[in-house]
Amino acid sequence: MQQLALGLLAAIGCGFVVRWIYRNKEKLEVPFLIKFTGDFKNADIRDNKTLSRVGKWVRIGEGSYRAQCKISEAKLRQVVEQEYPHIPKKDIIVYNTTNAYAGL
Repeated sequence: MQQLALGLLAAIGCGFVVRWIYRNKEKLEVPFLIKFTGDFKNADIRDNKTLSRVGKWVRIGEGSYRAQCKISEAKLRQVVEQEYPHIPKKDIIVYNTTNAYAGL
């Protein structure tokens, strides 16, 4: 009986968490890594006004940035490519770091 009660409480708790995530999904920030390769390692995107509205940017190395954004990986890639049309798409790497944690 006690196990049944604990299981019921756990299920209710999970339901509340899922409901909260669904209602607040627009407020959640996702961590991304953005890397410029090839001849574009010196691209500095921290001062770009459009990208600063999209997320919070931190340079973590030569041509590498960490960003906290509320948009999808595809949308972030699109915005970066629009802001830097002179950089070939193959030289822009956008990686959602939460995907790495999901595989653990």
